[in-house]
Amino acid sequence: MLSSLIYLVMLSCVILSPSFIISEAQVSRDYVIVSLRSDLLTMNLFMQSLIDEFSVMELVYDTLYRQALNGSFIPWLPDQVKVLENGTLWIFHIRKNVYWHDGKPLTAEDVEFTLNYTVKYRFPTRSNVWEPIERVWREGDNVYVKLKYPYAAFSAALASLFIVPKHIWENITDPMTFSNFDNPIGSGPFIWESRKAGDYVQLKANPNYWAGPPKIKGVIFKIYGSSDAAYTATVNGEIDAMNNLFIPPLLLSKALDQVKANPALRIHFRRPVYFQYLTFSLKKYPFSIKEFREAMLYAINVTDIVERVYLGYADPGSLGTLPPVFGDMPEKWYRPGLEKEKIYPFNLTKANEILDSLGFKRGPDGVRVTPNGTRLEYELLVSSIYPDRIRIAEMIRDWFAQVGIKINVATLDHRTVVSKLLNREFQMIIIGIWLSDPDDWFLLLHSSSAVKGGFNTADYKNPVVDKLLEEQRKTVDVETRRKILWELQEKVAQDIPYIPLVHIREGYLYRVDKVSGWQLSELFQPANFWSFISLQYVTATPTVTTTPSPTPTTTPTPASPTQPFKTPASPTAPSAQITTPPPELEFNVIVGTIIAIIIIIVVIAVIIFLRRKRT
Repeated sequence: MLSSLIYLVMLSCVILSPSFIISEAQVSRDYVIVSLRSDLLTMNLFMQSLIDEFSVMELVYDTLYRQALNGSFIPWLPDQVKVLENGTLWIFHIRKNVYWHDGKPLTAEDVEFTLNYTVKYRFPTRSNVWEPIERVWREGDNVYVKLKYPYAAFSAALASLFIVPKHIWENITDPMTFSNFDNPIGSGPFIWESRKAGDYVQLKANPNYWAGPPKIKGVIFKIYGSSDAAYTATVNGEIDAMNNLFIPPLLLSKALDQVKANPALRIHFRRPVYFQYLTFSLKKYPFSIKEFREAMLYAINVTDIVERVYLGYADPGSLGTLPPVFGDMPEKWYRPGLEKEKIYPFNLTKANEILDSLGFKRGPDGVRVTPNGTRLEYELLVSSIYPDRIRIAEMIRDWFAQVGIKINVATLDHRTVVSKLLNREFQMIIIGIWLSDPDDWFLLLHSSSAVKGGFNTADYKNPVVDKLLEEQRKTVDVETRRKILWELQEKVAQDIPYIPLVHIREGYLYRVDKVSGWQLSELFQPANFWSFISLQYVTATPTVTTTPSPTPTTTPTPASPTQPFKTPASPTAPSAQITTPPPELEFNVIVGTIIAIIIIIVVIAVIIFLRRKRT
């Protein structure tokens, strides 16, 4: 009885000890917390399709290249890269002193395995990597990649391919169904710690990261069901930044006022290489008829969408589908003059005339019917986490009703929308895609991607477009490639495989009262790879803030990394950054200490009493 009593009392001491009491508060204080749009479908690097998955994966795993803040692609795992034989032979010298999270060294053998594994299984979302590769082999610390042709965007493609450990993945014989949720082992700056499905993903800092350990203890990706929820959580200090969820357009004015009043808050506007569009299958009638697609273009007021939904913080969609930001780059990839409103300005009369000419007659309820009896009534899917897309869908519904097309807007969770998109289980969807290089177009427009699981969700097939996509991929000369890309945009604009909507200038709310060192760029949101490896704790709330302009602007871009970090001579654990504990932690420590002392005194008294009783 005495031993049992002592055990229970000692257990109470542990439970009520200061370390136990403050553990949850310590995590919330020390871990940087950012939002996620939705839960992850997978941690399988080769099957990644959601931007949320990429956000987590890029911290857990490394790549051969990373995109710098200025948009360029810089070598990462290789400390030296040579490109020979007219751009068809790439030699990567893999740096030493890189380790997997299980302690095993990352070597050229892992890189060789990853590339060959990608080629072997021909993953649909990684066709920009495996399609141009002819052969991969290794000699010592060098990995050789022989391409079928010079590939202008090979470094950009490799920035999306995460290197995996051979000693784990060589045993995975069915990678198409492997989820990789059980303790993913990478080599990145953060280590997988835990995940609660539908709630959060938690990563801890890698103290032995080859580029230097992060200065923060870890990152928590907290799942929010909407932009509104993530916005409110940031304002209230529950999270440190909005990630993959931007400020709802209707709240922008309020957000600007809150930033003026609260020195802990900041807004960063980015002009992303992003294309938001309306998609459908060209295999299905009447979407297969170009005139029907033209009628839909005339029936959508993009200017109204930009002004009413985004308050001017968006660019009108281009029929060439390439975002205008590519026109600001030195290469000038963007072909101006293909904006939807310039070629197909909003005109309901014109839309009705086209539909009349096609023989699509209105029924008793005003909804048109095709000559073969097909009723023009469609379900338009939108993700519930995007209030802007929901609003756009409602506007399209109202405009289309005026030309005899009935639209039923269906709001579903984001995972379901993406699943239906990739599995071709939809009639119409409003969706978006990020393009880091014009070659990413390959996934959106090439006929090889018009398969289940591919990103060519319109099932668009045009041999001329395929040829131009392949030519630009093989062309290294900037001037020649620009001419091909401009011709390509003109051809896509003629075919109208997608209905372009907007290229959004997204505003992200973030906080500077807990950590500093956010790395800002016109191309990135604040919660990006460079921020997470640069952030450090602050000891006081800043008193000075930069008031954002009430008109659409972008935050000035700091100098961006142009070279990989040097390998530390000897990896060391990050030093303590917080010199003064927060008040809530001090209180918990004091209370916990008092309770522990009282319990120890009680234990001693009980032991003395029982011993005297025995004697």
